[in-house]
Amino acid sequence: MSPRKSREIPTLSGVYQIRCNQNGKIYIGSAINLEWRWHSLAAVVHKGFIAPGGAVVRITNLSAFCRAAGLCEVHMFELKNGKRPSHKGWTWKHDADQAFDA
Repeated sequence: MSPRKSREIPTLSGVYQIRCNQNGKIYIGSAINLEWRWHSLAAVVHKGFIAPGGAVVRITNLSAFCRAAGLCEVHMFELKNGKRPSHKGWTWKHDADQAFDA
């Protein structure tokens, strides 16, 4: 029996949650393919975060970054999505990614 190719693996759809360990808040999302969503979230490069000192920061793994920096991942996602103006001095600027693309 030959090994199955990734396109032949059936997708698993469902609902997922991301919980902020600092305050217990929960982000709930859904996906047609949970495995793909998990990998796509981990691979996203967030290029619009502005550090409290004013530097534009490129973050490739938001979960790990938040754990290391003592930030709430849910609040950082809310910040990026325009639902929160700032979090512990961090802000988001939609056109900040232009600095990296130049």
